[in-house]
Amino acid sequence: MHWDSFLPTIFGAVIGGLFTLVGGYCQQKRADSIRHQENKSQLKFKVLYDFNSNKNAIDQGAKNTDVFRAEFVRSLNSIPIAYCDSKKVVNSYEKFIRAINSGKDSSINENNELLYQLIVSMFEDLGIAAPNYQTYSTYLDVV
Repeated sequence: MHWDSFLPTIFGAVIGGLFTLVGGYCQQKRADSIRHQENKSQLKFKVLYDFNSNKNAIDQGAKNTDVFRAEFVRSLNSIPIAYCDSKKVVNSYEKFIRAINSGKDSSINENNELLYQLIVSMFEDLGIAAPNYQTYSTYLDVV
């Protein structure tokens, strides 16, 4: 056995093993970060979907608004949790909530505009094109 080649071989193996461990750790952290972002986006999309799907709860002329009300309120209350990292969404949410909880006789048009701005900010946060106001404010009431 040649001792002059043994030490460099062991040293190379140890260094190679360390690089493998560090590389594996970095790859795992990166995969965890990507998975976390995907989960967050899925949660945001679900809240937006539920919120938008149950907007009939607040339509003055709609039939069966009670069918939609519980899910609408649940998804409305989920917005600041799901979108906590988006200042624009949280600000839009707070404006809308203040307007509907103020007890003042805010016009329906003002509240609808605040609701639409909230929806637009949610769409923008997800990088999805928001519907125009006319499309968004059209309800299908067949329940």
